[in-house]
Amino acid sequence: MGVMNFDTYKLIVDQAFGNIEFLSLASRGEPLVAKDFGKMMEYSVGKFLNLKINTNASLLNEKRCHAILTGAIKTVVFSADAAEEPLYSKLRVGGKLEKVLKNIEMFKNIKEKQYPNIKILTRVSGVYVDENQSIDKMNEVWGDLVDQISFVKYNP
Repeated sequence: MGVMNFDTYKLIVDQAFGNIEFLSLASRGEPLVAKDFGKMMEYSVGKFLNLKINTNASLLNEKRCHAILTGAIKTVVFSADAAEEPLYSKLRVGGKLEKVLKNIEMFKNIKEKQYPNIKILTRVSGVYVDENQSIDKMNEVWGDLVDQISFVKYNP
């Protein structure tokens, strides 16, 4: 599938601007791998009522936090299917729960300290595929870090 470059992103945004109100950067990929992610977020300002991003948060760093918080994004969905190991690593193959937790905590701290007036909805969302997944455990672990927690049932 590849990684979107800035010129392609700009072309899509230009075509969408004035024609749609909501755009979602999600599905079958990780938006934070884009080399020009910050530039892309900057280019999106003022173009949509809502720009949503889905990320597994594994590549979230301070620079990307600032790009999200100063860009056009209004909804950040952190994809996480579990709240404890080893289930997290089983469901998110190669994922590291500890790293993701630290990254989302960093995002929350930067937002609270440096952007207290920015209105961004944050959500941890998982796909329910295993009987060991627990919404109660998700609320316990993620509840203080995000605004919402949700599960969607797997639909093959």
